[in-house]
Amino acid sequence: TGHNGWHTACDCLGQSSIFIADVNKAWSLIEKETEQASSERMANLIGLQSRYLLITASLNNLANIPVKLLLQLVAKGVWTPEQGLAYGHQIPNNSKRSQCLLSVANFFSGNQKHSILIKALDAAQQIEKAETRARALTDVGQNLPRALPEALNTIKQIRDRHRRTDALIKLVPHLPEALLS
Repeated sequence: TGHNGWHTACDCLGQSSIFIADVNKAWSLIEKETEQASSERMANLIGLQSRYLLITASLNNLANIPVKLLLQLVAKGVWTPEQGLAYGHQIPNNSKRSQCLLSVANFFSGNQKHSILIKALDAAQQIEKAETRARALTDVGQNLPRALPEALNTIKQIRDRHRRTDALIKLVPHLPEALLS
């Protein structure tokens, strides 16, 4: 049908990360072979590199799906929570990735939910703009108490008094008494 069977199988299982890892491995094997390849073999290797580049570009394009759409696909049962999570991990923008992972985590429980929240925290910590980082850390901190001290420290760095106050108002109800003194 013109589709990649391995991608379809991995995607249906919510394991797109397996497919992505395989594409990356194939790419690195081709790169190693290119270093020592004869000129006759080089044309074939360039073709394979082009193929893996197009696959990677297609996957990256899918990762730019709006977060609200991704969440609706999961909520309505069009995608499994695992598929939503796999696509959420691929979102290149740290703020959107953190927001998506935080929302998708609600479809999971226990250690799996905690692990997803840790990934949301990691993405939030990588946001460059302090105000956006503070907002993301506050959102994560409401679900993951260990993020609260960092969220509070980031909020303190916000220069705009109104934005700082808004962020603190959102965070204070979740802070333990020890941090408020």
